[in-house]
Amino acid sequence: MATAAIRMKDSLLSSSSSSPETDVTQMVTPSNIDNVLIQELNELSLNDREKTMEEIHGAHAQTVAQHEQPDKIRESLRQMRLELQNTPPINKQAFEIAIAKDPRYVNHDKFWIQFLRAEEYDPRKAANRMLSFLEFNREFFGEHVLTRPVCQRDLSPAAIRTMTEEGVFQILPFRDNSGRRIAVFLGVGEVGMSFPDIDKLRTSMYIYQCMSNDEQTQRLGFVLIVVMHTQSPWLIVQPNAEEMRNTFVTFFEKVPVRSSAIHVCFPDTPVCHALKSSLLFLMSKNERSRTRFHLGSPTECRYSLKSFGIPGECVPFSSGPSARDEMKPHQQWCQLQQSKEELLYKDTDDPSRSYFEMESFVVECPQNEDCLFGKGRAIMKHPGTLAMHNILKNRMDRWNNASFKEKNSLTWEVVNEILSGGGRFLQQDPCQGWFVPVEDEVARQKVSIAFRDMAKRIRKRSQRQQETKTAPEKIIHSVASKSSRPSQIPTLRDRERHLSHSCRAYSASYSEASDGGMCSFLFDRTTKASSNRKGQNGFENRG
Repeated sequence: MATAAIRMKDSLLSSSSSSPETDVTQMVTPSNIDNVLIQELNELSLNDREKTMEEIHGAHAQTVAQHEQPDKIRESLRQMRLELQNTPPINKQAFEIAIAKDPRYVNHDKFWIQFLRAEEYDPRKAANRMLSFLEFNREFFGEHVLTRPVCQRDLSPAAIRTMTEEGVFQILPFRDNSGRRIAVFLGVGEVGMSFPDIDKLRTSMYIYQCMSNDEQTQRLGFVLIVVMHTQSPWLIVQPNAEEMRNTFVTFFEKVPVRSSAIHVCFPDTPVCHALKSSLLFLMSKNERSRTRFHLGSPTECRYSLKSFGIPGECVPFSSGPSARDEMKPHQQWCQLQQSKEELLYKDTDDPSRSYFEMESFVVECPQNEDCLFGKGRAIMKHPGTLAMHNILKNRMDRWNNASFKEKNSLTWEVVNEILSGGGRFLQQDPCQGWFVPVEDEVARQKVSIAFRDMAKRIRKRSQRQQETKTAPEKIIHSVASKSSRPSQIPTLRDRERHLSHSCRAYSASYSEASDGGMCSFLFDRTTKASSNRKGQNGFENRG
C-alpha cells in the first residue's frame, strides 16, 4: 500500500509539473482574483463564453443533445479507437493488462461512451481520460479491478468508515432544476482540507464512478459544491498547494464524468477571503471559468445557491457524528450502493455486462421528468409527479364527462405524453429503497387511480367551500329567528305581577276567615315594597 502511494504521488507530481497552466496559476493572489477571472473570460470566444454560462446555470441540454445522435456516437467511437491505437504502449499499460485478462469490460461501448461524454465528444481527450482512469485504478486498487467496476469490497474497512461516518464527500439524493446530480465536498477542518491518504482517494474515486453510472449525469455533468464553513479556519490557510493541486487534477482529469459547475461556499471572514486564491490555484483554467463563490452564513449561501437552480435548503453544511440528520441521506446512499453490488455479483458470470444494464431495472436517483408512484412527501413533491398532476388537472373536465371506454383512452393519452417527454413511470422498492420501472399497463392503472383520487379531492374541496360560503347565512338566520321569538325567561315585572296576584288571592281567601285585617296589612306592605324597588332601579311605572 505504501509503495502504491509513493508511486501514485510521483505520477501526480510529474503530471502537474508538465501542465502549462502552473505558471499562470502562481500569479493568482487575493488582490488580483477578480482580474485573473476577468482576463480568462475575455480570452474566451463569444461562443465559449455563452457555453460556459449555460453550463453554470444548467441551460446546456439542447447543446448536449446535438452530440447524442447515433451516427455521431458511432463516428466518435471509431475515432477514439484510432487514437487509442496510435497511443504509445508505455502510456496504455493498464488497458493492455485489462484486454489480456478479460476484454468484456473495457471493450464495452458504454464504457467508452462515458469518457466521450466527459470530454464533450473529443476523441483524443476521451482516450487520454480513459487511459488515466484505468491507470489510476491499477495503482490504487490493483490489476483485478481492471476487468470490472470498483465496489465497496475493494475498499479497506478504514476507507468504508471514512466514507460512511465522516461523509467528507457525498452525493445528494436529488438533482438540480436542470437534472444534474449534486456532489458536496465538506472541507471542514483537518479531515476535509488535509491531503487525503490512499483510503480517502480510493473513496473519492469510488464515489465518482458510482455517479458516472447515470447516463444523464454523463451527458450534462454534475454540480460540485465545496463547503468551507469551519470553526478552525487556520487549519486550512496554508495547505501544501502542490499536493492539493495534484489531488484536484486526479479528481477532475481521471474520472469518467465531468463537472459542469463548481460552487464554493465561504464564511465571510478575512481568513476565508485569502483562501480563494489557494482554491483557484488548485483548479485548471476550464474549471475556474465555471466556478462561483458564495460568501456568508450557511443560510445566505443556501439562498445564493437557489439562484442557480440548486435546492439549497437540502445541502448539508456539516458532517461527521455531530451531524446525524444531515448524514442520514449519505448513509442511506452507501447502503443502497452495497445492495446494488450484492445484486450485481449474485447470480451472474459477467458482472461488467450487468453493471452497464443495471440502470434499466434499478434507478438510484429518478430524473426530474420521471413520475413516481408511492407514499411520502419526497415522492409527492417530485417534479415529475407534480407535472403528471398538472396534466391530470387539465384533463379533469374530460374525465368527469367521459364514458368508461373514453376514460381508458384518456389514461393511455396521459401515459404516452409522459413517455414521449422523456419521463418514466417508477415505483419505489419498499425493501431496497431504489426505484424500478413499471409496465405501461401498470402505469395506466396508476394514472386511472390518480384521476379518481383527484376527482374525489376536487368534489370534497368544492363541498367545503360551499359549506364555508353558506355558514354565515345560517348564523344570521338563526340569530334573526331567535330575536323574533318571545323570551321564555320571566322579567322582574312578570315576577312582581305574579307576586301581587298571589297576595290578592291569599288576601281574599284569608279575609273570609279573619275579616281580612292581617291580610290587608301584608298586601299593603308588599305592594309598597314593590313600588320602592321600581323607583330605585329606574323602572317606569307602567301599571
